[in-house]
Amino acid sequence: MKALNNLAMAQLKIDANMAALATLRALLKVEPNNEKALYRKSKALTATSQTDEAMGVLRRVTRLYPANIQAKADLVKLQAKNKKYRDAQEKMSKRMLGLDVIEKEKADAEEAAKKRTSLITYGVVIGAVACAALATYVKIR
Repeated sequence: MKALNNLAMAQLKIDANMAALATLRALLKVEPNNEKALYRKSKALTATSQTDEAMGVLRRVTRLYPANIQAKADLVKLQAKNKKYRDAQEKMSKRMLGLDVIEKEKADAEEAAKKRTSLITYGVVIGAVACAALATYVKIR
């Protein structure tokens, strides 16, 4: 087990990620809850852009070994990276379909409606103050 674990680490260091994954899969068949092997598998999966699977492995590591702070930190980083990627994909899709223009027009229309409402409110308030001032002026005379 130690030899396979060390081999996988060496493969990760020289960026032979697919070979490292094969080594780690062989190791995890024998010892499925090996903390180092699972963590290294998440690193290899991340390096090969398999982020969803890497997050699953990191969740498993954090469940099995709650004291593994590095796995928790990597999981948070990977989740943030994944969210940023998905937001960019969604934004690009909206731009391709022309939905971003529709949303911008809708936001502009809502903003204009708010301005109209506030102007009407100010007009009513100013009118009420003017009427009160006029009434006071008339009473004084």
